[in-house]
Amino acid sequence: MKLVVEADDFSNGFFITDLPNNYYIVMNNIQEHISDGTDSVSIDRILIEIRRKDSDDVVTVYSCPSIIGFGNKMMYINTDDNSLLGQKLTIDNLERCWIEIYV
Repeated sequence: MKLVVEADDFSNGFFITDLPNNYYIVMNNIQEHISDGTDSVSIDRILIEIRRKDSDDVVTVYSCPSIIGFGNKMMYINTDDNSLLGQKLTIDNLERCWIEIYV
């Protein structure tokens, strides 16, 4: 299954949609700048989880990579733009990528 997500699909930093077989995907757009006065760090990436809810309402969470050109048994982040391979998935490069879902 090919999943194409755009920046406008996020609401309050999250994108959630159903997948086949009682699975659903949760994408969290994290854009934060943290500083203690001397040191600072910026976080800019989209975190991806695929979750499955069973008949007893138990949710199993599968953390997924958020590096373009990488994946696991659940999904793979793909692109036609080879310059993005190995980079973090962010809201800025999201529209040049798609997610292949294997559930």
